[in-house]
Amino acid sequence: MSRYTALLGAVAILSASTAPSFGSASAIRLQGGWHHVSPFGEPRCPAWPGGTGLLTDGDFSRGIDPGTFNYYYVGNSFAQNWHVSKLSIALVDGQTYWKAPNGVCSVDLDGNAWAGAIRTTVATTPSTGYTITFEFSGNGDCGGSHTVRTLKLQAAGQSETLTWDTAGGYDSHNGDWLSESFSFTATASKTSIDFISLDPKIKPLYEPHCGPVVAAVSVTAG
Repeated sequence: MSRYTALLGAVAILSASTAPSFGSASAIRLQGGWHHVSPFGEPRCPAWPGGTGLLTDGDFSRGIDPGTFNYYYVGNSFAQNWHVSKLSIALVDGQTYWKAPNGVCSVDLDGNAWAGAIRTTVATTPSTGYTITFEFSGNGDCGGSHTVRTLKLQAAGQSETLTWDTAGGYDSHNGDWLSESFSFTATASKTSIDFISLDPKIKPLYEPHCGPVVAAVSVTAG
């Protein structure tokens, strides 16, 4: 995340006078596109078309749009029903800082303190199958010889590990993403879903890092 420090908080409001209507919500135009605005005036992350299934906020659209990016640390909530469960993550704007599908916000799991993790919980029915879908990429901003980003997704004691190689600029900053899915069988009435970075420790703690990136998380039964 070497570009993160220079751009922290650097978002320009271009226009607010001709904002379109989003139902009862208002919007402002930030550099790159239109954003929902909360009743308190903060811009919200864009919503994922079609929704996010059983998740309240799988697209982080109820979280405050960072404009560029914001770091969150263990115990922090960064969107509704999402919290940081390990070290640190970065919530990143998908229209002004890098290119995300449909301009949604995304989470870099390496944040500002090496390999972090995020968690949400969803209501489930035991012995029922569920499918998690999400957009996956890797942050290639840090450069260097370490180009592979490793993500572990787990739910109900079941897990899958994915990797992304950012070599040659194949990364989130250049708009490179893949749609991924993972199926699990619930064992309880509530299931925690964890996205965990397994990146190796290659720098001292509390320096900018570049990790696996996730966005537009959805959960459906079946």
